[in-house]
Amino acid sequence: MKNKVRNGISHGLFALVTNTAEQLIQLRVKIGKIIRKLGEKMELKIMTFNLRCDCGADGINNWVHRTDLVKEAIYGESPDIIGFQEVTRRMLEDVRGLIETDYAIFGAGRNADYTGEGVNIAFKKDKFDLLGLETFWLSDTPNVPGSRYESLDQSTCPRTALISELALRGKGKKLYFCNTHLDHLGEQAKIHGARLICEKLEAKCTDNDTVIITGDMNATPESGPIKEFCNSSLGTKDITDVNEATFHQWGTRLDESIKIDYIFTNAKKSDKPCKIVKEYEKDGVYCSDHYPVCAYVEI
Repeated sequence: MKNKVRNGISHGLFALVTNTAEQLIQLRVKIGKIIRKLGEKMELKIMTFNLRCDCGADGINNWVHRTDLVKEAIYGESPDIIGFQEVTRRMLEDVRGLIETDYAIFGAGRNADYTGEGVNIAFKKDKFDLLGLETFWLSDTPNVPGSRYESLDQSTCPRTALISELALRGKGKKLYFCNTHLDHLGEQAKIHGARLICEKLEAKCTDNDTVIITGDMNATPESGPIKEFCNSSLGTKDITDVNEATFHQWGTRLDESIKIDYIFTNAKKSDKPCKIVKEYEKDGVYCSDHYPVCAYVEI
């Protein structure tokens, strides 16, 4: 009887140890897959897109005539993240209606009452979770709505930037995405605005964080504002390495090569080329007076 009990216990312990060993092996396999997935590089497509505000003075290119082309441009390129500029409240609601099935969109106007043009961001809902969002004004008092660099050469237009903290769903990674629109007149205002943006990001980021900055900088590649973005401690560089016109004023200034729209990042640039998106025009109606610009990064 004792031998039977001993044999039963031995068989039970053997089965328990065997099952536990098999479970540990399966667990190790699962953990290995998770680690490999977390360590995989992910390619993201970024777009900067000045929509041109709905001022009502653009004739056949007024906003109401361009919304279908805007949707075609967004879905034709299918970027993961978009930085929009010159988005009024009415335009925001229109764009949200066009893309809300697939994209979340955020942002406020630049005036003291949050009306006026905004620098809105959009990202694919199935790829990102929003962890944080900050709008600030490019001024000596960035937390004061409607403020600007009054002591410098800034125009009467307030300027803002929007920083979002995004988590890549299922990847264990996050990034900081910033979108802005620098002043169209004052060189010093642009430089100070660019510097403030970099300082804000530097205060938020660690050395390992990915940073992406998009915007209409109203500045050419060799100018002071662009040097601010490229020489900061963030390590960001311009990856829109095509020196072509991004502002074309409804096709009337294509020969001037006015590049003022940019994407900066400290992430690795993908082998895929940057693209100036030119094909969304029909019978003299353009999606905007700027071309959307796309680039790829690996994180």
